[in-house]
Amino acid sequence: LRQASEESESLNLELIAENDRRKATESELVLARDAAEAASRAKDEFLANMSHEIRTPMNGILGTLQLLQDTKMDAAQIDYVKIAYSSAEGLLSILNDILDFSKIAARKLVLEDIPFSLRALVDELVTLLSSQAQAKNIVLLAEIDPHLPEMLIGDPTRVRQVLTNFITNAIKFTEQGEVRVGVRCVSAFASRVMLRLEVRDTGIGIPEEKQQDLFQSFTQGDGSTTRKYGGTGLGLAIVRQLVLMMGGKIGVESDPGHGSVFWCELDFPVAAMGRLDEEQKTEAVQAEGALQGHILLVEDNKVNQMVAAKMLGGMGLTVDLAENGEKALAALAGKHYDLVLMDCQMPVLDGYQATRAFRLQEVKGERRLPIIAMTANAMQGDREKCLEAGMDDYLAKPVKKELLRKLLGQWLAVSSKSLSLPPNPCYRFGTEPVVFSFFEAPKPFDST
Repeated sequence: LRQASEESESLNLELIAENDRRKATESELVLARDAAEAASRAKDEFLANMSHEIRTPMNGILGTLQLLQDTKMDAAQIDYVKIAYSSAEGLLSILNDILDFSKIAARKLVLEDIPFSLRALVDELVTLLSSQAQAKNIVLLAEIDPHLPEMLIGDPTRVRQVLTNFITNAIKFTEQGEVRVGVRCVSAFASRVMLRLEVRDTGIGIPEEKQQDLFQSFTQGDGSTTRKYGGTGLGLAIVRQLVLMMGGKIGVESDPGHGSVFWCELDFPVAAMGRLDEEQKTEAVQAEGALQGHILLVEDNKVNQMVAAKMLGGMGLTVDLAENGEKALAALAGKHYDLVLMDCQMPVLDGYQATRAFRLQEVKGERRLPIIAMTANAMQGDREKCLEAGMDDYLAKPVKKELLRKLLGQWLAVSSKSLSLPPNPCYRFGTEPVVFSFFEAPKPFDST
């Protein structure tokens, strides 16, 4: 009995020790998990802050260059501005690649499913990138299958990103000849279509042994390619991930010295097409014609104030300026505006708070004022955060004048018809009433 008792006590001590070891291991795992989550949050916050801090001055640089393009210049000055603009866009492209790569690696990139016209998207890209091709005496053209459905359901931003990467690479690595963008229906049904998107060039080509590495991160054809043509080696790796996320296939065919074909195959649902009613036609006309309206520009950065005000004034719009959300609320209380362009990160009162407060006051009236976010917050979820606060649309900085004009044309057309208010804005915007001490309304900003 004594021996059995001693053995039992020994086993109990071993169990207690094992339990203590398990608890220690569990505590270490919890600490490791918490540390990993904290590191992930710190990384996300760092990337978001860096993105914002780079995009803010980039908006001033690219915006000023766009304004300069509209002034009288001699041929040499025009070339200098084009070079500066292209260089700034190259820097922005690198920033976007790094952010996209980080989001994909963290599995935080979410695809949209919205109606879009692939035909219009391709036409827009060819028009936009034709100047790059012309600068190298290269012909850029598109061949689109006549059976392509008018409207598809998918993520046009990511489809555009895939094609843009293919086209810009083709232009970069082609010294003479042409770059041909093709869209072909592989198979079609009543509700879905399988498409092959390809970009064919007459460039330097890629050796077969290098082709399998092209879609890997930080990889190019060889070291001399990076030295001669530049690039991070991230573009095609990101494109591959995007195509796979969209459920497609991607590949390359190349003949060194004669050219390459980069392609992907993607499956899209076909969007139901209805005829444009008269109201939509009117909006389309206004989006293309001269703009009219009184705009409140809410922006705290002095350079971006000037750039945006000059752009808006050049479009024929009247502009008032508010340098923070509190002054914006004061202006809105004292004047009628057709539309608000709202920055998000501002002192005193930010754009989210100002929008929520205005929407709560707006419930008493009948007209919903369009509020468009114009912000350097361009990370995943920032657009949704703006819409949740009560804004109607979103435009990321740096702002392109043509895109801003198109967006304003659409919303000013809607504004003239008086938007209806949501039935329960407090539920939608998820905020409690906020009380502010209003300052006087700002004076009109001189946009001439």
